[in-house]
Order: sequence, then structure tokens, then C-alpha cells
Amino acid sequence: MSSHHSNLPHRPPPPAIYRAIQVVEAPIANLAGMSCRDFARLTVTRMDRPLTSTETLRHRFHGAMCGLCGKFAAQFESLSELTRTLETDIPPPSPAEAAAARIAAAVRSKVK
Repeated sequence: MSSHHSNLPHRPPPPAIYRAIQVVEAPIANLAGMSCRDFARLTVTRMDRPLTSTETLRHRFHGAMCGLCGKFAAQFESLSELTRTLETDIPPPSPAEAAAARIAAAVRSKVK
């Protein structure tokens, strides 16, 4: 009998520091009713929409209490900032360039 997880790649165990932080800090951070997984989801969600005041409070509390999540949020924000910078540095194609790209793609799809 095969498990539904059999196709997933093997993941190494988390570093010892992560496990230690989970034992010490996670129960405190969970007092706000938010797990590290919930924190990560909200960190990503705030890219798409503003968080509610309750979400913001819980997110800030957990991030302040959990050292790993605080680092994750800072790294994610840096990555998002870099992405926004790169997006604004690339000018959109002109209408002629866009048309030429569509024609070339159509031709390539017919040649295959």
C-alpha cells in the first residue's frame, strides 16, 4: 500500500535551532491564536490585500515573539521589494513589439 506522500521529495529535518525555537517560543506565540504556518500565510496574504486590524495585531504579536517568523517576514519583504523594483525597471513592450511577439508565438506553435 502506497502513501499519498510517496511522490513528495524527501525533506531533511529542520535545523536544531528551529526545533529549539519551536519548543520554547511557539507556545508563547500561539497565545495569539496563530501558528507559524498561519503567520507565513498572512505574510504572503498581505502582498495581495491589507490585513484586517485583528490579523495585523496577531501577525505583529507572533512576529515579535517568534524569532524565526520575524526573520521570515523580513526576508519576504526584502524579496517583495526587490521584485517590485525589477518590475518597474522593465518597460512594457510597445504595441508593435507585442504584436510581433504574438505572431512569432503563433508561428512557433504551428511549426511544432
